[in-house]
Amino acid sequence: VGSKFRQQRERQEAVRNSEAPHSHLPRLEARRRFDEMRVALSRSTDKLVLLVWAAASLAVPPLVRWQAEQRLAALLGRPVGIGRVDFAPWTLALTIEKLQIGAAAGAERREPQFSVERVHVDADLRSLMRLAPVIESIDIEGPRVRLVRLADGRYDIDDLLARLQPAAPT
Repeated sequence: VGSKFRQQRERQEAVRNSEAPHSHLPRLEARRRFDEMRVALSRSTDKLVLLVWAAASLAVPPLVRWQAEQRLAALLGRPVGIGRVDFAPWTLALTIEKLQIGAAAGAERREPQFSVERVHVDADLRSLMRLAPVIESIDIEGPRVRLVRLADGRYDIDDLLARLQPAAPT
């Protein structure tokens, strides 16, 4: 379709050129410059998109890992570890492997309280338009929970439940 349009435009320009041999030169020169600028802008935009994608694929995984470990540890009051984070910016897919939430401080057993082999989050491209996450799917593989009843009748996750309860209205 584009080549037919181009051929038709070239024929029209040839007809114009045959009628007035020198009157078309400024118009053709302006058109040529405009086309050159459009192509240069298109190439620059393509390079910018590739640069942003490359930066996102390199920067997002360590940033997510660092922030998730810090914020979850502060929220839960327990050590949090993440083995690996992958991010695919072209599909907005985030994969977290080997997520572990440790036992409470002073616990007899040092095994993780909670662990997941793999969490895959698939976000929708509408997330970019809304500037907020729009999640299409979340896949969780290999979840494990260790729950121990203590001698005094409490469970070893009671401190987590107390931390996660909403504050009483004042």
